[in-house]
Amino acid sequence: MIINSTSFRSITIDNKEYPYDVWIFVDGSIKERNRNHEFTIEEFEIITKGNPNILIIGTGQYGVVQIKEEVIKKAEEKGIELVIDKTPIAIKKFNELKDKKIAAAMHTTC
Repeated sequence: MIINSTSFRSITIDNKEYPYDVWIFVDGSIKERNRNHEFTIEEFEIITKGNPNILIIGTGQYGVVQIKEEVIKKAEEKGIELVIDKTPIAIKKFNELKDKKIAAAMHTTC
């Protein structure tokens, strides 16, 4: 799987455009993520069901998404490496790490 690009309100994965935020699961499945400006423990629990070693969170084009402190603590407890950055940078990191057991949540707007 390759994330080709992102722009405001869209992300292109394997040459298919998604006009919304996405979750990318360890098994390669992609689901729509509810656009909101915080990444919660509930979202963490959903995205990590496949037991990834790495979770990449794209915080938006301008980095607006806030990560709840409990998410960081839970990731440490489970031994999941968190990579948190603005979405354009996060997709580059995703592509670099694509051969790892990885999951991602990508915010495509602010």
